[in-house]
Amino acid sequence: MKPTAILAIVACTAVAAFLAGRMGKEKDDGREGARDGAAAASPSAGRSLVETRADRPGKRLSAPESGAASGVVTLEQARRMTREERLAMIEKGAKLAGGTAQKDLILGVIGALQAGEIRDAVDLIGKAQRNGNFQAPEVWAAMWTQWGKVAPEDCFARFRERPEGKGRDDVRNTMRGWLETDPAGALAWAKQPDRTPLEASAAALAISHGAQGDAAKLQATILDMPEGVLRKETLKDLYDIEGMKDGGRSPEVIYAEMPDSLKADAWSVTAQRLAFSDQEAAKQWITEHAGEPGTDYGATRRMVMDLANGDAAAATKWAVDLPGLPQAPGEYPASGVHPVAITGSRWLQVDPEGFKTWLATQPQDQVWVKQFQSVIARSAPGGGGPQVAPQ
Repeated sequence: MKPTAILAIVACTAVAAFLAGRMGKEKDDGREGARDGAAAASPSAGRSLVETRADRPGKRLSAPESGAASGVVTLEQARRMTREERLAMIEKGAKLAGGTAQKDLILGVIGALQAGEIRDAVDLIGKAQRNGNFQAPEVWAAMWTQWGKVAPEDCFARFRERPEGKGRDDVRNTMRGWLETDPAGALAWAKQPDRTPLEASAAALAISHGAQGDAAKLQATILDMPEGVLRKETLKDLYDIEGMKDGGRSPEVIYAEMPDSLKADAWSVTAQRLAFSDQEAAKQWITEHAGEPGTDYGATRRMVMDLANGDAAAATKWAVDLPGLPQAPGEYPASGVHPVAITGSRWLQVDPEGFKTWLATQPQDQVWVKQFQSVIARSAPGGGGPQVAPQ
């Protein structure tokens, strides 16, 4: 095996040695709706409207047909179509490769979809996407929003049935539609217990909407919530409101002024918000607050990876001083995978000799040092191949 391949495997297995089972997977909210794996298209859709009517000799096009022939369908035209005509237009638009043409043909139709046809419409664009024709994010956003307007609980039932590929933006778009048509019903749904993590994101939007931009009112509502995913999701909206108040307040200031009873849930929100805008500020804040209640290294993973890609040695020397390193084989702290697992693995990949020299200066009785040493030994020639170090 080539040395470069061995180093890549070493890096992966070193991180694996520290992996905790509780580590959540992160999604890219901006594209989740565009990965919907929908069911097979309804056969009732048939051929497209233009194919079945517009090409008849001597027939004058109706307003909906005229719009379709021009490549643009307005909401007014779509409302005058039959259910079958709307689904036919959705099918035609979903098959178009051009993003602009696709949106021109579909977006107007989506706004006219009714409760009894929107599932079929989602199936149609989902089928086109599964067959390789990517759907514009605006199409998915409009679809979830319209479903929220006409049959929100049916849409959330769909999300429960098929959560794969769905993200925070998708469920919150559904909630936006619901809030537009029935805010009281949306808020009542949001307050019900046993929400899934995805549903909690939508419920948080309804709860924050009920506060009408009043940060103090929303904070009081959050204080009355039990600890859990809904509380943490609603805190994200509180940070949004606070961030726009009085010219904008920074996440670390919001955290510092927050009641102590909320800080455990706010730790990860603060770290992530800081990392979005200023990684150096985030690094400093994590240094000062690591080990406090709510410390969640999983929330810092992307930032730590960026630091490791920039200067793996410096990032590792910073990370090793953070609290929470495993103290016994098999032990994983409640805060999740320790950042040194990520930074050390990167350093081992790009500069193995430098990393080994530094590792030799660390307390040799430490569990995390032994984990790295075990991985290195097993990756050496004759070492039996890379394996996960014993926990």
